[in-house]
Amino acid sequence: MRGPVSAGYELADDGADPHGWSDTAIAERQHLAYADLLRDLRRGTPRNDLRVAANAVRAFGIAAPSVVEIGCGSGYYAEVFERLAAPVRYAGVDFSMSMLALARRHYSDHAFVAGDAAALPLATGCVDIGFSGNSLMHIDRWREAVRETARIARRGCVFHSVPILERRATTRLRKRAYGVEVVEILFNRGELEAEFARSGLVVRDVAETIPYDLRAVVGEPTRLLTFVCEKQSAASAS
Repeated sequence: MRGPVSAGYELADDGADPHGWSDTAIAERQHLAYADLLRDLRRGTPRNDLRVAANAVRAFGIAAPSVVEIGCGSGYYAEVFERLAAPVRYAGVDFSMSMLALARRHYSDHAFVAGDAAALPLATGCVDIGFSGNSLMHIDRWREAVRETARIARRGCVFHSVPILERRATTRLRKRAYGVEVVEILFNRGELEAEFARSGLVVRDVAETIPYDLRAVVGEPTRLLTFVCEKQSAASAS
């Protein structure tokens, strides 16, 4: 990726505005920042987090699964799955109309709809896999988002590249991303996995993606983890 896209991390437990991602300027900047990542993918040298995402989808063992990405941004995971986990029937949801415009422009073969991750405009059990890709950390109502991702999924969910704390309670940070102030959530692992359980999910696998250590800000190491979760109902039936 070309240059830093995030800077100035600081604690934001006072309830800073979480809606910076709706800024229209952020969509194109984010898409451009991922250009090198996608170029490497096309050359056959994908970054580890992309491999982990594809492996997580394949782990369900479903032929041509339907996957809805919540917080799809410019939709580039449509290409990631096509190249690394094909065949996948992909669709995306995002609350930013600017992001959706980019997604529809670059990945016009796929469906993209506007929606709030905490109140998805999708039917219960409408998709094989709910995929939360790099987005849960930016959703202020994250508990509702976990429950909604579980609600729409028949087989299970993937919560991809989630920033994790082992000791400190779930913590909100303020930072600048692509030139805009946003809030990022670092999740206490126990709290997050408890929410998975309350949402009817069983964690089947956990994988580390790429280095992401914010100990200078929060006083302990942090990691980006991907959680592969099966629906409890599906697990009981198998």
